[in-house]
Amino acid sequence: MNNQVWKAYQYTNEPEHTNIQEPSEPLPIQDTVPLTPIMAAPTAPAPSEDITNITEHSAWPGRGYRRLRKLRQALYDEVIEFHPRLELVKLLLAPLPMYVGGRLRARMLRLTGFAIESGTMMWGMPRISGRGNLYRRLKVGRGCMFNIGCVLDLGAEIIIGDRVFFGHEVMILTTTHKIGTALCRCDAPRKLPVTIGAGTWVGARCTILPGVTIGAGAVVAAGAVVNKDVPANTLVAGVPARVVKSLE
Repeated sequence: MNNQVWKAYQYTNEPEHTNIQEPSEPLPIQDTVPLTPIMAAPTAPAPSEDITNITEHSAWPGRGYRRLRKLRQALYDEVIEFHPRLELVKLLLAPLPMYVGGRLRARMLRLTGFAIESGTMMWGMPRISGRGNLYRRLKVGRGCMFNIGCVLDLGAEIIIGDRVFFGHEVMILTTTHKIGTALCRCDAPRKLPVTIGAGTWVGARCTILPGVTIGAGAVVAAGAVVNKDVPANTLVAGVPARVVKSLE
């Protein structure tokens, strides 16, 4: 093989990188060349709490407060008319039969705080109701007599003069309600006092409505419903009660 052919063969069989010369020193890195940030591959969002659970959890304090307030109001409504002194007196006098111990009942009620004068008799324990300090809302004069089954609603003040006689199951009411809308006709309560003058006779099962004043010496016939003032020394009867005649 001649020299020209050998050189051609040697040139064609050498690798291509043999002609690239490596630098004797490493190339300097330029600080000014901006580096392209590498974008991270998108990942799935981290699992979070259920939106419903978060809403319920955030709303719990307000809802719990409302429940507590409703519970407190319900307990208040249940015990507002519980009067320990009155209940104790009723318990102590419970063994007494009707028409026995009339003066003792009046005296025991006087000890609880009611303004009941001496000489008053109660042939049965009256049913007394009312909220708050009801002991200041009943004033009974001297020598009065209450028959069995009487009801005293002490939402407002009841003032009874001397020598007033009540028949069986007389009801004296001081609490009523305003007439509301069709949604609920029994609207906000109204409390009006009742006054009964000295010497009055109230027959059995009479109902005296709030705000009524009965004059001294009047007579209310049995079963009457008194919804307006009664003049002194008159006889009233009926539903509603009307003046039947004047009395001397």
